[in-house]
Amino acid sequence: MVQQALDWIQPQSDQTLLDLFCGSGKFSLAFAQHCQSVNGAEGAAVLCNQARQNARLNGIENVAFKTVDLNNSSEFGRLGKAFDLVLLDPPREGAAELLPWLARSRAKNIHYVSCLPATMARYISQLSSRYRIARAGAMDMFPHTTHIEAMAMLLPA
Repeated sequence: MVQQALDWIQPQSDQTLLDLFCGSGKFSLAFAQHCQSVNGAEGAAVLCNQARQNARLNGIENVAFKTVDLNNSSEFGRLGKAFDLVLLDPPREGAAELLPWLARSRAKNIHYVSCLPATMARYISQLSSRYRIARAGAMDMFPHTTHIEAMAMLLPA
């Protein structure tokens, strides 16, 4: 999944990435090897601490992780404004509060990962005034279950 995101986005060394719902940093750390800098945001402090530790253990220094309530629009100012790429990997319920903020962003690429394709489709439609789907696909990460991971790459319309 990480490799597919890298292949689709093709990050450049002069670009910055904002990784929303970054968890312990799986996407952040992979992208940091290709981007100028990566900022990860996650609601759970324990996951941000794990991401920092993972970066330290891997000698990756161009990443920063912030604990931010991504369901509270008053906290979005803490995310910053200087980023080229956004990777969004929200929990099952999605990221409804982030959508208006993302729609106003100037990101050159929004890469949406979701474990619930119906939620992802509903939220992507809310971004359609500024972004269009350039690529989409699904991955069976959990064989013998009904769960799949969906990915979509959004580019400015």
